[in-house]
Amino acid sequence: MATGKTAVRPGLVKLLAETKSGCTNCGVCVGDCTFLKKEGTPGQIAGPAASLPT
Repeated sequence: MATGKTAVRPGLVKLLAETKSGCTNCGVCVGDCTFLKKEGTPGQIAGPAASLPT
């Protein structure tokens, strides 16, 4: 039965966790990037994904 969560490679989970913890959500990068303006800071994007099952 599907749980609604997708398994993620362990290496990717590590990178997501590092991005989440390393991002201060200061917004500097958002000002230079259309994608981030739409999706949020790297920390905001990585946050939920960092807790996906491996």
